[in-house]
Amino acid sequence: MTKIQSNTHFRYEFFEKYVIVEAFEGAVIDIDAAQITLKDILAYYNGKDFTLISHRVNDYVLDLEAYSSKILKKVRSFAVVSNNPAAKQRALLEQDRYENSFAFFTCLEEAKNWADSFN
Repeated sequence: MTKIQSNTHFRYEFFEKYVIVEAFEGAVIDIDAAQITLKDILAYYNGKDFTLISHRVNDYVLDLEAYSSKILKKVRSFAVVSNNPAAKQRALLEQDRYENSFAFFTCLEEAKNWADSFN
Protein backbone atom coordinates (compact mmCIF):
# COMPACT_ATOMS: atom_id res chain seq x y z
CA MET A 1 0.00 0.00 0.00
CA THR A 2 1.27 3.43 -0.88
CA LYS A 3 1.06 6.57 1.20
CA ILE A 4 0.37 10.01 -0.25
CA GLN A 5 1.54 13.17 1.49
CA SER A 6 1.95 16.81 0.47
CA ASN A 7 3.26 20.17 1.58
CA THR A 8 2.93 23.64 0.07
CA HIS A 9 5.38 22.80 -2.76
CA PHE A 10 5.02 19.10 -3.56
CA ARG A 11 2.74 16.09 -3.58
CA TYR A 12 4.61 12.87 -2.90
CA GLU A 13 3.66 9.23 -3.09
CA PHE A 14 5.68 6.66 -1.18
CA PHE A 15 6.47 3.14 -2.37
CA GLU A 16 8.78 0.54 -0.88
CA LYS A 17 11.91 1.54 -2.81
CA TYR A 18 11.07 4.96 -4.23
CA VAL A 19 9.05 8.12 -3.77
CA ILE A 20 7.40 10.00 -6.63
CA VAL A 21 7.35 13.76 -6.13
CA GLU A 22 5.35 16.24 -8.21
CA ALA A 23 5.80 19.96 -7.72
CA PHE A 24 2.62 21.99 -7.77
CA GLU A 25 1.92 24.33 -10.69
CA GLY A 26 3.72 27.63 -10.16
CA ALA A 27 5.73 26.44 -7.14
CA VAL A 28 9.13 27.99 -6.45
CA ILE A 29 11.53 25.32 -5.25
CA ASP A 30 14.51 26.75 -3.42
CA ILE A 31 16.89 25.19 -0.92
CA ASP A 32 14.42 25.69 1.97
CA ALA A 33 11.54 24.02 0.11
CA ALA A 34 13.84 21.13 -0.87
CA GLN A 35 15.04 20.65 2.72
CA ILE A 36 11.51 20.62 4.15
CA THR A 37 10.40 18.06 1.59
CA LEU A 38 13.48 15.88 1.97
CA LYS A 39 13.09 15.83 5.77
CA ASP A 40 9.55 14.50 5.35
CA ILE A 41 10.72 11.88 2.89
CA LEU A 42 13.73 10.81 4.96
CA ALA A 43 11.51 10.46 8.03
CA TYR A 44 9.26 8.09 6.09
CA TYR A 45 12.16 5.87 4.95
CA ASN A 46 13.88 6.07 8.36
CA GLY A 47 17.41 5.35 7.15
CA LYS A 48 16.50 2.91 4.35
CA ASP A 49 17.84 3.52 0.84
CA PHE A 50 15.35 4.92 -1.65
CA THR A 51 15.15 6.59 -5.04
CA LEU A 52 13.54 9.98 -5.59
CA ILE A 53 11.54 10.21 -8.83
CA SER A 54 10.73 13.77 -9.86
CA HIS A 55 7.65 13.55 -12.09
CA ARG A 56 7.66 16.84 -13.95
CA VAL A 57 4.05 17.32 -15.03
CA ASN A 58 3.57 20.94 -13.93
CA ASP A 59 5.43 24.17 -14.63
CA TYR A 60 7.43 25.43 -11.66
CA VAL A 61 10.70 27.15 -10.85
CA LEU A 62 13.60 25.09 -9.50
CA ASP A 63 16.58 26.95 -8.09
CA LEU A 64 19.69 24.86 -8.77
CA GLU A 65 20.89 25.77 -5.29
CA ALA A 66 18.30 23.27 -4.01
CA TYR A 67 20.88 20.64 -4.95
CA SER A 68 23.36 22.21 -2.51
CA SER A 69 21.52 20.74 0.43
CA LYS A 70 23.63 18.22 2.34
CA ILE A 71 20.45 16.32 3.08
CA LEU A 72 20.13 15.44 -0.64
CA LYS A 73 23.23 13.26 -0.29
CA LYS A 74 21.09 10.78 1.64
CA VAL A 75 19.04 10.08 -1.52
CA ARG A 76 20.50 6.96 -3.17
CA SER A 77 19.41 7.77 -6.72
CA PHE A 78 17.42 10.44 -8.51
CA ALA A 79 15.26 10.23 -11.64
CA VAL A 80 13.55 12.95 -13.64
CA VAL A 81 10.47 12.02 -15.69
CA SER A 82 9.17 14.34 -18.39
CA ASN A 83 8.34 14.30 -22.08
CA ASN A 84 9.23 18.00 -22.38
CA PRO A 85 12.56 18.60 -24.21
CA ALA A 86 13.20 21.73 -22.11
CA ALA A 87 12.87 19.64 -18.94
CA LYS A 88 15.53 17.27 -20.26
CA GLN A 89 17.91 20.17 -20.89
CA ARG A 90 17.25 21.45 -17.37
CA ALA A 91 17.84 17.96 -15.95
CA LEU A 92 21.31 17.93 -17.54
CA LEU A 93 22.18 21.02 -15.46
CA GLU A 94 20.75 19.37 -12.35
CA GLN A 95 22.71 16.18 -12.98
CA ASP A 96 25.98 18.12 -12.69
CA ARG A 97 24.99 19.08 -9.12
CA TYR A 98 23.98 15.61 -7.93
CA GLU A 99 26.69 13.14 -6.90
CA ASN A 100 24.81 9.79 -6.96
CA SER A 101 22.98 7.91 -9.73
CA PHE A 102 20.87 10.23 -11.88
CA ALA A 103 18.66 9.29 -14.82
CA PHE A 104 16.14 10.90 -17.16
CA PHE A 105 13.01 9.14 -18.43
CA THR A 106 10.05 10.10 -20.59
CA CYS A 107 7.84 7.43 -19.01
CA LEU A 108 7.01 7.06 -15.31
CA GLU A 109 6.86 3.25 -15.55
CA GLU A 110 10.46 3.13 -16.84
CA ALA A 111 11.60 5.27 -13.91
CA LYS A 112 9.79 2.97 -11.46
CA ASN A 113 11.46 -0.09 -13.01
CA TRP A 114 14.84 1.63 -12.81
CA ALA A 115 14.27 2.49 -9.15
CA ASP A 116 13.17 -1.08 -8.36
CA SER A 117 16.38 -2.44 -9.94
CA PHE A 118 18.56 -0.89 -7.22
CA ASN A 119 17.65 -3.51 -4.59
